[in-house]
Amino acid sequence: MNKSINQKELFSKDFTVYWPDRYEPVVEYLQNGHGNSENQNSLYNNNAHVIILAACLGLLHGSRLSIPDKEKNKEIPSSVFNNNDLTIYIYLIALLSEDIPDVNLLKNSEGEIKAIKIFEEYVSSGLQLLNEKYTQGYIDTPFIFVSNLLKTDINASDELPPLDEINLF
Repeated sequence: MNKSINQKELFSKDFTVYWPDRYEPVVEYLQNGHGNSENQNSLYNNNAHVIILAACLGLLHGSRLSIPDKEKNKEIPSSVFNNNDLTIYIYLIALLSEDIPDVNLLKNSEGEIKAIKIFEEYVSSGLQLLNEKYTQGYIDTPFIFVSNLLKTDINASDELPPLDEINLF
């Protein structure tokens, strides 16, 4: 990611991204493997990286799921996305969800709220997919889990570059 983009300026104010609490086991697995604490062999540095992966999977599948208001949710403040150069993904995923992308989406607070809501819906869908695969059985490492998911379940050969060219953060 080119650091010349000031990601803090993409949104006019701080925001929070919500994701369903019920998917915490798969998020923790992708971050820490089967350990309960941070791991030197972690695939992702923090939950925000996993949330970006989930949103990308949801977008790739063309699937969005609303997060029910009554559901218990986890949250990630915008500072985590900003500090890890990930804010641009929220913006891009919202743009890519439109049939005709409109870069004016973020010109006002209503558009920003819409972009975050779209992103959260893709996150929810992607986490559901990840959780379904995770609960199907033991996977040795998070890297193998994600690699197998990309190879087999998304027809990755048609839509994605070869696995050795994919940068997983």
